[in-house]
Amino acid sequence: MLIFNYKNKKLFAFFSLFFIFNIFAKNSKKEPEVLKSQACDQAKKQENKINLSLDKKNNISTSFKYAIFNVSGVIWEKRTYDLLSAYQKKKGASFSHYWKLVKFGTNYLFGDFDPKKAFESFLDCYKGSTLQELQTGCKELWRDECKNCLYKQGKEFFDKHKKEGTKTIIAEVGMKELYADLLESYKFDYAFFSELEIKDNKVSGKLIDEPCVGNVKFEKIKNLIEKDLKGSLKDAVFYASSHLDIPLLEEVGKPVVVNPTSKLESHAKKKKWEILKFKDFVKDLDCK
Repeated sequence: MLIFNYKNKKLFAFFSLFFIFNIFAKNSKKEPEVLKSQACDQAKKQENKINLSLDKKNNISTSFKYAIFNVSGVIWEKRTYDLLSAYQKKKGASFSHYWKLVKFGTNYLFGDFDPKKAFESFLDCYKGSTLQELQTGCKELWRDECKNCLYKQGKEFFDKHKKEGTKTIIAEVGMKELYADLLESYKFDYAFFSELEIKDNKVSGKLIDEPCVGNVKFEKIKNLIEKDLKGSLKDAVFYASSHLDIPLLEEVGKPVVVNPTSKLESHAKKKKWEILKFKDFVKDLDCK
């Protein structure tokens, strides 16, 4: 009986050790599979991080059908009032010119701003000019004020969208004559500007309708994309620099804020929109 018990204990110990060994062996076989799976997961996460950083570096989405650009602050450094002011100085600026700069500049920055009244006040220097004189004056502004202030990053964005077949749209408050030379190099598909009133082949100093800014710009772009092109604003990316463009920025699929006014920058931060700062300029642009 004692022998039998002893043998049973030996058998029990043997089978217990065998069972434990099997469990350990199975676990050791599974462990490499678990480690392999974890390694794959980590590799995928790393790949996603890399792709994300590349997208962030490029700052250009390829998923949009329409790319809308401001000129001021995005394509070139100059603001429209800078150009009108520069032209006025060429013709001899009076004290009233500097007073207008202070008055409308302050109103623009703090929101109490009438775009049409401001624009027409600066058009005094063009009043009575023939269309040819106007075009010559704008060409001089391009040569002296704008040609060497084109943002390199803005051109890269534009070129990339054109290469991808995105419909490119320019919308700016200035009159179209200011951008004639720019459009020789940047072949936008659609363009919207403010329109000068011409009477008897001379500039009257007035605008036809409201300037292309704020809600007016929003309606023009919306009608183009939704009515004429049968698309959606959600398929558009908009590169803007002015707080007056907030109505359109609110509606597009991808708002991108570039070199913004302080008011727009504050709004963009609240909305968590992308904010870019362009600094580098294009060198040796092949243009007239």
